[in-house]
This record gives sequence, C-alpha cells and structure tokens, in this order.
Amino acid sequence: KPTWVTGQLSKTDQGTLGEPIFTGDIVVTTGPYYGGPFNESSVTRRRAGTASFSPADAVSGTLTYMIDGVSVSKAVVRQTLVNDDLSGNYLGVSYFIWGCPADNFATTSATQGTIRQSGTQFQYQETQNGENSCTWTGTWTQQGVLGRVDGTVSCIDGMNGTFAMSEVASSWLSVSGRVSANVMINRPSMASCTMAGTFVLLR
Repeated sequence: KPTWVTGQLSKTDQGTLGEPIFTGDIVVTTGPYYGGPFNESSVTRRRAGTASFSPADAVSGTLTYMIDGVSVSKAVVRQTLVNDDLSGNYLGVSYFIWGCPADNFATTSATQGTIRQSGTQFQYQETQNGENSCTWTGTWTQQGVLGRVDGTVSCIDGMNGTFAMSEVASSWLSVSGRVSANVMINRPSMASCTMAGTFVLLR
C-alpha cells in the first residue's frame, strides 16, 4: 500500500556548541496505486508524530522521530553520489591560527598551487616565488558534496607533521575548507605546534 512519511523541519533551537536543532511534524500520506488512475479523494494525510534533526558536524547528525507512538533514532551521514576530482592549478590564499610557543597567529599565502588527485590519492603542492614550499599528501574521502583529506605535510623550511583537511567544498570558482595539523617547526630548535584555520584556493 503506497505510504509516504514526510517531515517539514524548521530551526527551533541550538545545542551547547551552537549547532542548530531542527524540529517539526511528521505526516503520513496514503493514496491509490501509482500505476492506475489517480483519484484525489483516495489520498489521506494525517499528523502522526514529530521529528528532530541535530547535526554533529558538517557531514553527520542524528535524526529522531516518533510515528504513532513508536520512537526511532538514527545516525545519518551525507549521501555520496559522485567523487570530486580537484586536480588543477590554483592561486592560493590561506589563513592559519597557530598554537606554538611565542606565536599567537600566523598567516600564510601561496602564490600558486597544484592539486594532483587520482581516486583516493591526493597531493597539494604549494609554490612560493616560483619554488616549491610545502607538499600536502594524503587520502581523499568523499563525504556527500564535501571532502576530507588525512595525511602528512612537509615543507622546505623544515615544518613537517600530520594534517586533516575537512569540509572541503568545490565550486567553479574555488576550493575551500578547514585545516588542522600537528607539526614540528624549525625555530631553529624544533618545536611542536598545533595549527587550525581555513583555506581558499582560487581556480
């Protein structure tokens, strides 16, 4: 018997970390068999419960709902339809916040950058003043319309460590996202630092 369960949710609250919470009514709709003549009078709609959705991050969340007294909670993730390929040359600008001794913040910019991607293999080569500066190499994971890269970074100035690029979004104009890293830098003595911030690469 053709039955549709739908919910129209609106932002009604936010969680402790500022994440939005959406709630609304659940409606159950039944009607005639789709392969035969449509009879509008055979369609029924009724409010059967409520639903709420709370994102955990940019790619996952929790959907809870109650239908006719039955309560359900499901972990949900973005649905991946196609894998992005970001290969190409870019003009890069980035802003990083550092957590290093005696450093409050630092900004970096790359005059040029090249992404080479083949399946899950990802590499971003930064170039400054015509010379290679840093190489970011890792594994690409598609998460719905967003992407993620986990790997290692190595720079000619001695900085090296592990990184994660998350919420990587691609458009006809740019590639952008968040980056975090645990790295060692040459000050000249080696120091351990954490790095977090955002980046934009212009096509």
